[in-house]
Amino acid sequence: MFFLLKRIKIESNYVLGDINMKNFKNIIFVISLLTFMFNIINPDLNKKIDIISYPVTPTIFLYGDMDEMNSKEDERVVSFSYLSKDISFIKTAKIKIQGSSTIYYKKKNYTINLYDDKELENKFKVDMGWGEHSKYVLKANWSDKTHSRNIVSARIISSVSEKYNLFESAPNNASIDGFPVDVYLNGEFLGLYTFNLPKTDWMLGLDDKDEKNLAFVGQTNRDECFFRKAADYYTWELEVGEENAENLSKFNRLYYFVNNSSDVEFKMNFSNYFDLNAMLNYYVLVDTFMLEDNIGKNMILLTYDGVVWYPVLYDMDASFGVNPSGKFIYEYQNVSFEKNLLLSRFENVFWNEICDRYKELRKDILTTQNINKEIDLFYNSISKESFEKENDRWENIPGFDVSQMKEFVSKRFIYLDEYFD
Repeated sequence: MFFLLKRIKIESNYVLGDINMKNFKNIIFVISLLTFMFNIINPDLNKKIDIISYPVTPTIFLYGDMDEMNSKEDERVVSFSYLSKDISFIKTAKIKIQGSSTIYYKKKNYTINLYDDKELENKFKVDMGWGEHSKYVLKANWSDKTHSRNIVSARIISSVSEKYNLFESAPNNASIDGFPVDVYLNGEFLGLYTFNLPKTDWMLGLDDKDEKNLAFVGQTNRDECFFRKAADYYTWELEVGEENAENLSKFNRLYYFVNNSSDVEFKMNFSNYFDLNAMLNYYVLVDTFMLEDNIGKNMILLTYDGVVWYPVLYDMDASFGVNPSGKFIYEYQNVSFEKNLLLSRFENVFWNEICDRYKELRKDILTTQNINKEIDLFYNSISKESFEKENDRWENIPGFDVSQMKEFVSKRFIYLDEYFD
């Protein structure tokens, strides 16, 4: 067997797009055989991996019918194979399109649920760095050709949350996380993606079996998401919890507080409705990274007790001064919170606290050196070959390069240091 396996070489620069459907099944067989060896024959075989050459970038092989998937309601069942130097497996996946406005892009995001069997009776839980789970997201990053803005922003946000002991029970402190993967569909290169945490109860450190644990997610940039009208289940999606009148009433308690309190009452009673540390962080981080797409839509508000709510940042593709389409850059000036009554009142009433929080974070986490380090760390984890295949597969990918991200950081801090002084 070992003599045979020495002749099975999966090149690190193997372009699977060149293979046809006939020998695609042979590749699947090879992966299956290697998986069997790793898991069954010898638990310590990782010490002998000189017999195998792995792809530089973790690689996912999807096999099945995914034609004309244009709706979030359209679910397909496909074969899902994963190959990397750390872990390899072949399972079944239920897959559907993920996102809101992104569903109209050429390159789609996908939610995947993994199963041990084709009948989808037994979930397959695997530890991809955040504990054992069966649900993940393949994020296309269509508006960001660096594939870095979302994850880099999230890792900075996670560090800020950790500093103030927030979301300690959640992976990455309730911030999204992920790593680059090459994805093939029926033997052809589908694209460079990031393999991400999903937006779900365990990602947020919540328990969906606890009735007090709730999470609402802003779906639009309408008045309901700006706290200028009472919320409903169309404008705010309930990600964790049961859609009923009682839970909506708990959430709209925030709306009535924001709209009916005086400035004195707003400041005095704020902590009976929102976590102050989490809100200070949210405001400063939105302003720092110019997260214009997180002022109404994409805001997550979660609660552990149904009373006090914590804002969480999610979906940071449009960060580092780039608009959501990735096609143009904002002027590196201040972000306007005026549309959102909650955030504009917070700015007015807690301005001194906001300035203090910004200055405190500028001492360690929000520094040019630290952010540039995180940019380099993630961007350099993507191979040159993966970027080349991505550019060959998808023409006219929108977005700006890493140099724009670093230029933004430098110029933004010059502006904000004076603004918050």
